[in-house]
Amino acid sequence: MSRKKPVNTTRQPRLNLHWTPPPNGTLTINSDGSFNNYYGGIGLIIRDFAGCHKGSRCIYLAKASSPEHAECNGLWEAVKWAKEMNLREVHFELDSKMVVDAVKNNTYNIDWRLHNLIRDIKTFFQAFSF
Repeated sequence: MSRKKPVNTTRQPRLNLHWTPPPNGTLTINSDGSFNNYYGGIGLIIRDFAGCHKGSRCIYLAKASSPEHAECNGLWEAVKWAKEMNLREVHFELDSKMVVDAVKNNTYNIDWRLHNLIRDIKTFFQAFSF
């Protein structure tokens, strides 16, 4: 007869993470990319200052070279979507510091294959107020 090992039931403390709303009259688009081998996915959600859902999208990426590639595509899709909807007062949020730094700064500490995508995102950003 084999004995099962006891399961560790110690609970890990959870961080109190919460969403910070944008100012009144402004929308936030949250973007998240996922990557698995050579494909990925993107999730987008638009919320207003009260947290009310204004739209969402899921996009399959048939080709992705890295997590950063999926995150870059996510931000590009978010900015393109906002432009298609003629939104002006928009905050864009994502969880990839590397992509955020590449978009905010003129130096690219990111895969060279993503440089043109970063430039396209910066061009799209010219249409928005932050």
